[in-house]
Amino acid sequence: MVEDDVASMVLLILVLCIFPILLFNINHYIKQQKYFELLKRANMAEIDMMIGVQFEHYLQQLFLMLGYQVKLTRASGDFGADLILIKDNAKIAVQAKRYTKNVGLKAVQEVFGAKKYYGANEAWVVTNSFYTKQARELAHSNEVSLIDRNDLLNLILNAKELDAPNSQQNKTVRFDIFSAIIRVLGYSLTMLAILILLFIFV
Repeated sequence: MVEDDVASMVLLILVLCIFPILLFNINHYIKQQKYFELLKRANMAEIDMMIGVQFEHYLQQLFLMLGYQVKLTRASGDFGADLILIKDNAKIAVQAKRYTKNVGLKAVQEVFGAKKYYGANEAWVVTNSFYTKQARELAHSNEVSLIDRNDLLNLILNAKELDAPNSQQNKTVRFDIFSAIIRVLGYSLTMLAILILLFIFV
């Protein structure tokens, strides 16, 4: 009788340990699938393959779709800005960074100088990557806006919705939640079964 109570208690503990892991895995899987779907819709893989000039031209078209007036600066001697945006009486100096690594301090310093040179109200750095801690701190103290990979993704999705409101791209991102739950549930139940067998026979 005592052994049965101990076995039941151990089994209960195992279930309580597995359940939070199950929920975490389901949530993680769903977020991961949603993010991958967003990347596919936004053509981020193609952006990652662009060279610097192509990325600047891509941003030019992107911001035009978002309702900005856009001017590309000279390829050389651009004084720290690759694009100048104008919208709602605001003038924005933008530096584009198509990077495979994190963007550092230099980009923030250059676009801050470009803001003054072009008489802009705002300064942005736009990248398909992310930023170093130092770059974020400097940008914060100098009121420079940093648009990272996730922000760029949102801009692209907004542009697609504005450009084609009745197209398939305008629909809410969908993915098979039921399939995700079944996969992770199956994995977790398998692990639980292994633990129970180990408890019984070891």
